[in-house]
Amino acid sequence: MTAKRRRPVRETKPPEVSMPVMMAELAVASATTIAHRTAMAATGQCSPAEYGSMIAEKLMAMQQTALASLMPGATAVSLLTPWHSAAMRNSERLGRK
Repeated sequence: MTAKRRRPVRETKPPEVSMPVMMAELAVASATTIAHRTAMAATGQCSPAEYGSMIAEKLMAMQQTALASLMPGATAVSLLTPWHSAAMRNSERLGRK
């Protein structure tokens, strides 16, 4: 049996989003995530792992923002990107539950 060849993984940069669009998406995704997590906590369905991820994702976003701020040419969009990415992931993930 021959081994399957894997395609090389290409690093793709996400498309650059304008600040107003990013802020609007962040606001909607954050509100959705807060609503889902509040409902989960109120009904006792929020697991300890979910509580832990709430803390871990904020710590990760703060670290990424701090590192991005040290880079020459840092923009508001580059500083907001970790928060935007985390909020979008959470909104999509919690929306599937």
